[in-house]
Amino acid sequence: MEKAGLNITTKEFKQLSKWAEDAYNIAVVVDYFCKTQPNKEDRYNLAPVKTSD
Repeated sequence: MEKAGLNITTKEFKQLSKWAEDAYNIAVVVDYFCKTQPNKEDRYNLAPVKTSD
């Protein structure tokens, strides 16, 4: 079997894992918002919120 050639460090893996977790959490919140928002027009009010790390 051929190797993919993707060698990442532990630090890079942890950063990628954090980004994946953040993306998942955002998707969950957006999905919930869209399901509970009665007016489709209000869905356009979604805006990113920057939190301090």
